[in-house]
Amino acid sequence: MKKSLWLITLLALCILTCSCEQKQQRPERPTHEKITESELKVAGVETGNVGGEYVFYADNGILLKYHIPTGTAAIVCPDPFCPHQRYGSSCQFAVESRLMTSIGNVLYYTMVDQERHQYIRSYDADSMKVEEIRATNGRLSRIFSYNYYLYFSEHLPTKVEGEFTTTAYRLDTQSGALEVIDCGHPFARMELIEAGRIVWVDDLKYYSTDLDGDDWRIYEQNYCREWGKYLLRWEMPTDKWTIDKMYCKDLTTGEEVLIAKDIADFYVYGDKLLYFKYAPVRVWTDENGVEIKDRYGGNVYVVNLDGTGDRLLCHVEDFAYVMPSPDRNNEFVCGDWVGFVSESFHVSAPGDSPAFIATNILFVNVVTGEYRFIKCNPYEM
Repeated sequence: MKKSLWLITLLALCILTCSCEQKQQRPERPTHEKITESELKVAGVETGNVGGEYVFYADNGILLKYHIPTGTAAIVCPDPFCPHQRYGSSCQFAVESRLMTSIGNVLYYTMVDQERHQYIRSYDADSMKVEEIRATNGRLSRIFSYNYYLYFSEHLPTKVEGEFTTTAYRLDTQSGALEVIDCGHPFARMELIEAGRIVWVDDLKYYSTDLDGDDWRIYEQNYCREWGKYLLRWEMPTDKWTIDKMYCKDLTTGEEVLIAKDIADFYVYGDKLLYFKYAPVRVWTDENGVEIKDRYGGNVYVVNLDGTGDRLLCHVEDFAYVMPSPDRNNEFVCGDWVGFVSESFHVSAPGDSPAFIATNILFVNVVTGEYRFIKCNPYEM
């Protein structure tokens, strides 16, 4: 009897020791498979997008990952007892959408510990490993990815109460090298990175530079975007959320054309514009008996930036588009697949479990017109 008790105790100690050793192991650093420079361009336009199979989205602090090939979604946090909430939660994946970005299948996001220190971490969607990349000196308001680099601005308080200085950085995720980007103004912050340009905002004034902070270009209005050799501008009335008219100017010739009207939301891809057109309201009932108001008809259109080739790309039945996509072109693109956020709603939890945000996303293939409407209900996973 004593011998059996001794063996059981020894076995328990071995199991405990092994589990402690596993917890203390440092996760491997995420690696990216290098791709060619041509893959970072579409129709001659630099995109900076490193393709992968996953798209990440955070709603109310709950981090979700969408796998395009299988059309499935999952909560990133593997702990079934974790509340996953951003506020008052110890969840290691409770993150804001503005403080996350991805390169291929690796997500980079910022977290704040109990001492209010902020860190940039990485999460590999394939291996599910997490690593701390660096501690920040100040507060981050946005983080972006472009090619294999992370771009972010840190805000530090000055000696004058209520005033801050801003320092912009570029971090090479391959080598870990960090460099400062001087845009010429200590208070400007990054607003967008696309087509080889950084868009900055300072005191509600917008301008852009190249990726090194040089070659300034002042924006004459807020509703415009540079995209390669094109400049897109649009007219957006204050009394509604749709765009009346979208114009595109060829910066090499100076010619400007009207390319689309009555736009609900759009996405620039290479030399094309994907967009939803506002349509008469249609009402239908989903599988849960919830009445849905559809203002966009489930139609996705595509048009060349020179104004030619306007056509219906695909039609998605019983799709109610109600939310704008993120304003970062690297976030919701996966190869030829482009994502648009659809319904986002609270899901009632069974028993005493917390309520979740269920976010459905439509992914459309720009080349083939195929689509994946990935629905995300955490209680059905």
